[in-house]
Amino acid sequence: VFQKVISALELKNAVKTIFADRCLKIFIPSVLIINLLGTGPLSLILPFCLEKGFSVDMYGYLMSIWTAASLVCVIVLGIVKLTPKLRFWIMSVGFTGSVLFFILAYLSKTFVPLCIFAALASIANCAGNSIFSASMMLALPEENRGAILGFVQSSTVCGSALSAVFYGILGEFFPLYIVFVAGNAISIIPMVYLCFHRNVKEFILKH
Repeated sequence: VFQKVISALELKNAVKTIFADRCLKIFIPSVLIINLLGTGPLSLILPFCLEKGFSVDMYGYLMSIWTAASLVCVIVLGIVKLTPKLRFWIMSVGFTGSVLFFILAYLSKTFVPLCIFAALASIANCAGNSIFSASMMLALPEENRGAILGFVQSSTVCGSALSAVFYGILGEFFPLYIVFVAGNAISIIPMVYLCFHRNVKEFILKH
């Protein structure tokens, strides 16, 4: 019981800290909404591929390309030193571009364009996430960092599970590619808000 009370107090403090900080109150709610809208399709790629008429082998190739593209992006970002202004634009264009590439990938009727757009989406998303995550870590107050990270981690895991269930249910009534495109199109709204809010831009440029 004592442990549960401590956890509840930590959660309360984490939420209070998030909404008291002018950057965190933009960062974290936006990320949780985007996570809810965008992660579901990633859990349903296999049935999506099968629905498109692609084989399980093709699904394996797609996921390999997807992973390799992210790895290349991480390596490049680790080698190249970026100015704060360039980091901001890479993050913003990466996040918004990834949504558009994902939509084009879901709309692709043949395998090669699907792989190309998926690779571009993976690179763009990885670039945006890497820069955003590093900046958010700097924004977290040291005294509440563990509690806030725990809150974000728990929320994203729950959000991913709910997203997968939600998309799965809709996929029973509509083609998966239509459901995926609709969800990603809606996610553009919080994505643009997150990327181009003046507080976010100011924070990225300072760090």
